[in-house]
Amino acid sequence: MLTDRLLERRFIVGRDSYVVTTAGADWLGSLGVDIDGLRRARRVVARPCLDWTERRDHLAGGAGAAIASVMLERSWITRVDGSRAVRLTLTGREGLFRTLGLECGK
Repeated sequence: MLTDRLLERRFIVGRDSYVVTTAGADWLGSLGVDIDGLRRARRVVARPCLDWTERRDHLAGGAGAAIASVMLERSWITRVDGSRAVRLTLTGREGLFRTLGLECGK
């Protein structure tokens, strides 16, 4: 849902590869992400990656990792012990609604 919203808002654009737009860089900056640092890094900034569980693309690359880090730091998501999965918290639901207008189910 997060990737879909970023595409809807045109914070990222593309199909086979993603580009972070000026609006997307501004949004990332509002979260405290150093987009210029991401662009200087050796890692790809943004690309789609198929999530085998959901069978749809999620945001991979430096931007995806940075968003995940921010969400973990703000306790918007928590790690599920013994897996790569994360769980969205109530704080995260509120944060995603506040920053992206994204309504996540309970």
